[in-house]
Amino acid sequence: MSNVQRCSGCGQENTGDAVFCVGCGQRLTEEIGPAPRSTVPPDDIDGHLMWSVFAAVVGLLCFAVLPAIPAAVAVVHAIRVGDRVTAGDLEAARQSSREAEKWLKWAGRLLPVGFVIMFVFVITRLF
Repeated sequence: MSNVQRCSGCGQENTGDAVFCVGCGQRLTEEIGPAPRSTVPPDDIDGHLMWSVFAAVVGLLCFAVLPAIPAAVAVVHAIRVGDRVTAGDLEAARQSSREAEKWLKWAGRLLPVGFVIMFVFVITRLF
């Protein structure tokens, strides 16, 4: 046998065209495929996921539903950032990042309004 592969796991000799070791079943040859895509976004893409979820939770816990709605929309856009980075579509990821930031700002603007509405609602029910 002139064309022999030796298994790195168990040392068994295998034919040159073998893909798996006959002794232990370990893969003998590495298949060459496309390089894996990076799932780490570039520095100019911020997903805003943490703050979007935080705004949605605070809005719901404080019964200020008004800011929770744009915060939930921001969460959806923030999740899309990660999906689009993974798919390799960085321009779409940047657009989703801008959308998440826009909706997060709206949630921040509406948070005091939501608290005032809830405060008035609670005061009118108590007295």
